[in-house]
Amino acid sequence: MRRLKRIGLPPNVVAAFERKAYHSCADVLSSPPIDISESVGVSQELALSVVNAAANAVAPKPLTVRELLEKKITEGHKQQRFLGTSLHEFDEALRGGILAGTVTEIAGPSGCGKTQFCTMMSVLAALPVAGVHDGGQVLYIDTEGAFTAERLVQMARVHCSPLVHGDEDHVGMDVLLNVVDKIRIATVGSCDALTELLNNLETTVIKSNIRLVIIDSIASLVRKEFDGGSARTRADLLSSHATTLKNVASKYNIPIIVSNQVTTLVDDDSMHEDNASYVTMALGNTWSHSVNTRLVLEFIPDTTARLLSIVKSPIAPATTVRCQITDGGLEACPAEDPVAAGGGAGGLRKFAGARGPPAQPRIATRVAPTARTTQHDVHALMLAHQQ
Repeated sequence: MRRLKRIGLPPNVVAAFERKAYHSCADVLSSPPIDISESVGVSQELALSVVNAAANAVAPKPLTVRELLEKKITEGHKQQRFLGTSLHEFDEALRGGILAGTVTEIAGPSGCGKTQFCTMMSVLAALPVAGVHDGGQVLYIDTEGAFTAERLVQMARVHCSPLVHGDEDHVGMDVLLNVVDKIRIATVGSCDALTELLNNLETTVIKSNIRLVIIDSIASLVRKEFDGGSARTRADLLSSHATTLKNVASKYNIPIIVSNQVTTLVDDDSMHEDNASYVTMALGNTWSHSVNTRLVLEFIPDTTARLLSIVKSPIAPATTVRCQITDGGLEACPAEDPVAAGGGAGGLRKFAGARGPPAQPRIATRVAPTARTTQHDVHALMLAHQQ
């Protein structure tokens, strides 16, 4: 939600409007100029000019393809375009990592490692990169109370080790503190609190020079407070949140990561036997169309391994890798690592060549009125047509 003070209006005009509760562009655009004129006590001409300024701010002038490319090239020289996940093959599929200027969703069932992924990405964003930057400020919004400082420090120690010369087992306290000091945790417990925080997100990003925003999770509060409630109200709230996140990500060229839950739906299509249930991402179509990139993290039955998949991306193909939770976050793992089939602890490890048939994603990534499709279904159909 764009604030009036961010669209170039004179301070005295902004102050006059804010005294009458016109704080944002949405507040101004939801009222006729004549009502604004009478409420604020200004001329209709001034009221109309403020309305026009607000409209131009939220509906910017369209760019040609050439102008858009030139803008991206210019911004690319000034700022980091991707945030790497440290899983090299996965980053290659993503063309470098999590794309700046966009909203990326990580979805999966409870306990699969979404918070581990979010915590790890906050550490990676705060790490200094020699000759590039000294590490970015991170805003981590925790809606589930799942974040733990101890786990973040554990990950930070692993990733800070290569930055300390000498004993690799020793992490300099100054280096470690420099990383953890850059990560700000905001705990919110209601949709109203989250909405207020997002309404001020642009100001926070500017004042604190935030380079990564994480919301873990976007679904928790919405599903709790709107369970059985108005679907229209929930959709409007999600649409508002998505608009705010995408605008901030694009304007300040920063990556925004949100975690999402999964839900079980019943397929009542007569084409499917027994009205079988299936698992898909929560929050419905309104939200699914709002994220730029969707990653899915799943369990692999009878192992401690996970599947990490790209199921939606503007620049990357569908890709799936095997992962494992480790102390450090996302780390490459040797092929046929015995940890995959048994115990193991702590980031996400990649498997390069496990024996046997490859595990397939089981969460439905797209639902149509007459059919449901998973990557396994697509693969099976392709094989059938080739025979």
